[in-house]
Order: sequence, then C-alpha cells, then structure tokens
Amino acid sequence: VDGVAALVAAWNKVNPLGYDLVTATAAEVIAMNTTEIEVVAAPGADKWICPLFCFGSIDFGSAAFDGSNTDVLFEYSGGTAVSLFAAALAASADAGFSGVATLDVSEVENQSIRVTEGGGNPATGDSTISLGCVYLTLDI
Repeated sequence: VDGVAALVAAWNKVNPLGYDLVTATAAEVIAMNTTEIEVVAAPGADKWICPLFCFGSIDFGSAAFDGSNTDVLFEYSGGTAVSLFAAALAASADAGFSGVATLDVSEVENQSIRVTEGGGNPATGDSTISLGCVYLTLDI
C-alpha cells in the first residue's frame, strides 16, 4: 500500500489529472451509509474537484454483502451525486465497476468526494473494496 500511495503522489505532481485510490475493509463497507468513505479530500477554498471517472473493485472474501443495500454511490460531501453503481456490492466473486462521472456542479466548492450506499448499510459481507477517482482540481 505504501508503494501505491507513493506512486499516486508522484502521478499527481506531474499530471494535471488527479488520481486517488482507497481500500475499505468489510467493516467500513458495512458502515458506509452511516460513515462515508472519503476517496478525494476537499481541495480548499475557491477550488472544485471535477471528477471524470469513478471506479472500484471487490476483492471477494467468502460472503457477499447481503441485504437490499448493495449500491455504491460516489457523491460530493454536500450530497450531490457523482456516479452510481447499482448492486455493485452484491458480487459473489472478484469484480470491478467503473463509469464516467455525471455532474451537477451547483454548490460543490471545497467539497470532498466520498462513497456511501445511499439508502442504508449492507447487512453482512466480508470482502474488501478499492475505490478510486480520476479528477481535475479547478479554480472557481
């Protein structure tokens, strides 16, 4: 993980595109509707994160996340949706998901991008997930 963090930091220094990746434990996934998982930190005053592409992967353990709450929702910390991956947590094997971000840019100054389920916490499950976002940071 330290090597990945160093690579991401080096990439972000030389490339106008930002790239952040986090790994969440099963316990964090089960609680993610209550305690969102931050993927991209807030950029500061007069800045806006413009997400271009959101993605994730599930490193399947032995039990799928159970219940009706299995969506993965990338959103701004103010609640504006960025990307929704319906039923992504219901995977019963290693799986990936990705998509172009959809944007409503109202009221997004200095907001982080986080992941939640959007409706409730998954009931059970033991897999870890990696979550990432490619983005630009723009002055507003």
